[in-house]
Amino acid sequence: MRSTYFAAALLASSATAQQLLNKPHLVEAVNRVDINVQPVIGVVAQPLEDGMTGPEYEGYTTYVMDKYIRFMETSGARVIPLLTGEDESVTLDKLSKVNGVLFPGGGGDYEDFAAFILDRLVEYNDAGDFFPAWGTCLGF
Repeated sequence: MRSTYFAAALLASSATAQQLLNKPHLVEAVNRVDINVQPVIGVVAQPLEDGMTGPEYEGYTTYVMDKYIRFMETSGARVIPLLTGEDESVTLDKLSKVNGVLFPGGGGDYEDFAAFILDRLVEYNDAGDFFPAWGTCLGF
C-alpha cells in the first residue's frame, strides 16, 4: 500500500529522511507496522539509442541511465525499472508496488509507454491515492 508520508520522502534529502526516522513516535510506528520505510520509485526505461551498439548493449533493448538510479538512491529510495515493451499487466503490477515514477529525459521513442503509465497515475490520483510523478528533460 502506498503511503503519502513515504512517497513524499522522494523529495527529501537522506539527512532529512534520517531526521524524520529518528523521531521516537515515528520509529515506534514503524516497528509496530510491517511497512517499508524506503520509498520505491519506478524509473521508466528508454529504448536503446542508435549509438548504443557495443557489446555491453548486446541482448538489451532498453536502458536506465545510472545517474537516475543514483539520484533516487542518494535520496533514500530504491528503484524498479519500468521496461518499455513489457506486458501491460507486468507494468500495472509494478505500479501497484511503487511510491512514485520518474520519467527520464533524453532520447528514445517511448511516448506510448510513458502515456500508458501517466494515464494510470492520473487515475490513481483522481481516485484519491497520492502518486507522485517526476518528469525531467536534459537533466533540468
